[in-house]
Amino acid sequence: MYCEKCGTKNEPGSKFCEKCGHKFDITEPSKINEIIKNFKELPKKSKIIMGSVTIIIVLAIIFLTILLNNPVKKVRDNLETYYAKYHDNYTKELVSIGEILKDNRTNLDVLNDIKKTVFEEVNNWVKNFNTNYKDKDSLVEAYDKVNGAIYSIYSYYDGIDYMLNNEDYEKFSSELKDLYSSKLNYLYGSKEEDNYTKYIYYIKVTEEDSYYKTAQEYISDYVKDELESFKAKIAEDYKIDDNASLEDKLTKYLDALDYLKKNTISNNLDLSTTKDYQDLVTNYENEAIKLVKQIITTKKEKLEYYPALDLLNDVLKNINEDNSEYQDLEDLKSELESLLPDKLVNKYVVEYAHSNDSTYSTTINEEKYDNYLYFSFDGENAYRTYRLNKSYKTLKTKIVIGPDWPKEYSGKFIIYGDDKELFKTDTITKDTKDNLEITLDIKDVDDLKIVFETSNKSAWTERFYIYLVEPYLYK
Repeated sequence: MYCEKCGTKNEPGSKFCEKCGHKFDITEPSKINEIIKNFKELPKKSKIIMGSVTIIIVLAIIFLTILLNNPVKKVRDNLETYYAKYHDNYTKELVSIGEILKDNRTNLDVLNDIKKTVFEEVNNWVKNFNTNYKDKDSLVEAYDKVNGAIYSIYSYYDGIDYMLNNEDYEKFSSELKDLYSSKLNYLYGSKEEDNYTKYIYYIKVTEEDSYYKTAQEYISDYVKDELESFKAKIAEDYKIDDNASLEDKLTKYLDALDYLKKNTISNNLDLSTTKDYQDLVTNYENEAIKLVKQIITTKKEKLEYYPALDLLNDVLKNINEDNSEYQDLEDLKSELESLLPDKLVNKYVVEYAHSNDSTYSTTINEEKYDNYLYFSFDGENAYRTYRLNKSYKTLKTKIVIGPDWPKEYSGKFIIYGDDKELFKTDTITKDTKDNLEITLDIKDVDDLKIVFETSNKSAWTERFYIYLVEPYLYK
C-alpha cells in the first residue's frame, strides 16, 4: 500500500508510513469482514428492503437537487416572497427573477412555464383579494397591495410577454378595479340607514363579489316588501265585483293592466324588472284573456262580430306578445275578421226619399255607432231601397230614437223583401224602450226596402230623426 502523503510503498496492514510516519486510516479487516458476514447472513427479504431504501434515498437526493435548481420553482418562490413582503421599493426578488429569465432566454419551454406560473400567482392574488373586509380602510389597504404588486411586475419587466404583457395587465387591473368598486358599494350600503339608498348601493354589487349573496338577500327582501305594498294597492283600487257583468270585470282588468304598465316605479324602485311584477302582469293578462274569450263567444252567438272585434283589439293592446295565449287571441281575431258582415250602407241604393246613410261613426244619445241610416219627420213616408242580389241570409240592426224628439211624434218601421213585407214594428214614440233590436231573415232577397212610416211633419228649422244604427248583412 502506498502512503497518501509521501507516496512511499509500505507493507500491507501497516499502521504508519515507514518513511514519513503518517498514520493510515484503515478499517480493520476483521470489522469489514464482520459487516460483510452479517449482511450475507441477512434474510433475502431484508436485503431487498435495504436495497430499496438505499435507492429511494439516492433518488430523493437527486430529485431535491433538481427541484432546488428548477428555474420555474425559483420564480414562484420569488413571487411569493415578493408579494408577502411587498412595498413600493422592494425589488430584490424581481431582480432575481430577471436573472432567471436571462439565464433561460434560449429555453422556450422554461420561459413558457414561467409565464404560466406568473399568471397563476397573480391570479391567486386577485382571487385572495375577493374576500370580506371589516371597513373601507382595510379594503383600500388590500387593494393598494394587490394593485401595486401587479403594476410593479408589469412596469419592472416593461410588459415582456414572459411576465405580464399589456393584455395580461389590463385583464387583472380591470378585474381588480371592478371588485374594488363593488366591495366599496357594499361597505357604503352596509352603513346606510335609509332602505332605498342601501338598495341602490347593493344593486351595484357584482355577481363575482364575495358580498353578492348577502347583497342579493337584502335586495330580494326589499323588493318583496315593495311589491306586496304595490299589489295591495292594485287589488284595492281595481277590486273586482263578483256580481258585475263580464264586460265590467274585463274593463277593471284592462284598467289595472294600464296602471301596472304606466306605474312601474314605486318609491324610486323599478318593479318592472322583477319576476314578481312580471307574474302580476301576466296574471291580470290571463284573467282579461279568459273574460274576453267568454264575451266574444256570446257576441258571436248574437252575430255581434264588429263589437267583438273592437273589444278584442282593445285587449290585444294590453297583452304582451310573449304571453303564451297571445297567439290564441290573434287566431280568434282572424276568425272574427273572416266572419265580419258587410255594411248595408255600402250597398247600391236603388231609390230613397227623406232618408240618408253614412259610413262614418257618430254619437247618438251618448252612444257611439260605426255607421247608420237616418229618416226624417217630414209628414211623408221616408224610405231607402238597397240592392242585395240575394247574397245574404240575415240583417241585424237597432232602432235609435234621435235626441230631443217631441213626445207627440210617432212612426213605424216596415221592411220589405222584393215588395213582400218581412217585418213591421209597433208604433214607436219618444218613450219606446223595448223591441228596438232587429234580426231579420233576408235569404233570397234581391231588393231590400226599409220604410219609416209617419204622418208627423217637423219644421225645416227643427228637423228630427230616427236611426237604424250599424245595419249589418250576414251571409
